[in-house]
Amino acid sequence: MKNLKLISVISSGDDKYKPIHDNFCANISSFDSVISSVEIINVDTKSGDWQSQGFLDTVYQKLDYTHQLLKQGYTVFCTDLDIFYLKDPIEYIYGLLDDFDIVGQNDFGRLCTGFYMVKPSNLTVDLFDTSEELILDGEQGDQNYIHTKLQSDEYSDLKVHKLDQDFFPNGYRWYKWHKRLKPSIVHYNSVDSIEGKIQKMKQFNHWLI
Repeated sequence: MKNLKLISVISSGDDKYKPIHDNFCANISSFDSVISSVEIINVDTKSGDWQSQGFLDTVYQKLDYTHQLLKQGYTVFCTDLDIFYLKDPIEYIYGLLDDFDIVGQNDFGRLCTGFYMVKPSNLTVDLFDTSEELILDGEQGDQNYIHTKLQSDEYSDLKVHKLDQDFFPNGYRWYKWHKRLKPSIVHYNSVDSIEGKIQKMKQFNHWLI
């Protein structure tokens, strides 16, 4: 897997989120495989609960770092810290890039910007360029920003693949259908507060610290 960068972003001013960061590190360090090499990037923001200003300042940094790395010719894998890994999916996802430009989690029909892999091209570099100001309907986060750009004709040639929801469930799907799922990862989103994420992880024995 050439020129692959694995990244995650955390606010350096977010003490509340640090336990989730520590749990993530404990999780990936248990693998003797590629997923253990995720680089944690500390950014100078003050994060917080979903859609707070600190949250928005932090999540857009994911797009900015992805944009920088794509411009340097890297394939980028970006993961949120509230994801628990049961299997290492990197080789599988990387293989899908033979046929697609972007592969990511399916989050209610949209590409999840908390779990994606993207290969460099002129179009993907432009897609992750946040200098383009957009008027967003509804939530103002990075996911809606990317989703809105993907709806325009400019990006119609991009091949985007959303992963099987049973193997890569978002929080809502996992909380509702966990008894029948055998996933590779679980994304503990669909919870508004940091405390709620921690409670859910503990509920499903995905808390290691």
